[in-house]
Amino acid sequence: MKYSFPNFKKHTFRLIIISLITIAVLWTLFLVFIFISAYTGPARDDVVLFDGGIYVISKYPNSYSLFEEDNEILSHVKGYWIGIDKSYVKNDTVLVTIDQIDSTYSKKHLSEINGFEKNIIKSMNTLPNKLNK
Repeated sequence: MKYSFPNFKKHTFRLIIISLITIAVLWTLFLVFIFISAYTGPARDDVVLFDGGIYVISKYPNSYSLFEEDNEILSHVKGYWIGIDKSYVKNDTVLVTIDQIDSTYSKKHLSEINGFEKNIIKSMNTLPNKLNK
């Protein structure tokens, strides 16, 4: 029985080269995917979730903002209070009431709030003024 050893070497070498090229291409595609995901991903960190994640307080480099999915509802958030049926979020001028049963929200100027809402504001969790970068 006659073996063709040089032919075997030639095919093995081709197989190794093709395998290395395939691994290099897949690795490059993986890195490109990771960089694109990191570049286009959200530029915010979610800090507090309301109503099953529909409403979110997110941290930006300079302030906190309240979002409904990707729509900003309130910027420069200073405090929040989470209740069973309703949650409250405020900045320096506006109070947002989130109705967690109906999944709706309403805005009020702080000069228009009632006594109950004033007590809620006194017991709110405050967000830090200085943000870590």
